[in-house]
Amino acid sequence: MHFDARILYVPKSIPHEYECPVAIVTIQSKKLDAIYLLNSQIKEEGFEEMFIIKNEKIKYEKGKYLLIERDGDLRVYIFHRKSLSSPKKILEGKD
Repeated sequence: MHFDARILYVPKSIPHEYECPVAIVTIQSKKLDAIYLLNSQIKEEGFEEMFIIKNEKIKYEKGKYLLIERDGDLRVYIFHRKSLSSPKKILEGKD
């Protein structure tokens, strides 16, 4: 699966927003899925650009976003470009 998205990284510090294509890939031989955020700026700014779904806590809010959480120190929201939600709503606590 491949789609254009808005990404909101919420670490313990300042939130960061990006726009980029996202690819969700199934690796059948290893029985896992991976999420790739296809924007080199993400890695340049010190954030991960790939997540293995097996290793992460994942939550899907239908029509809004996919949320990746890691031990309370990082939240990554992935919004489809046609999403009903937005990074702004999350940061304002309205979603």
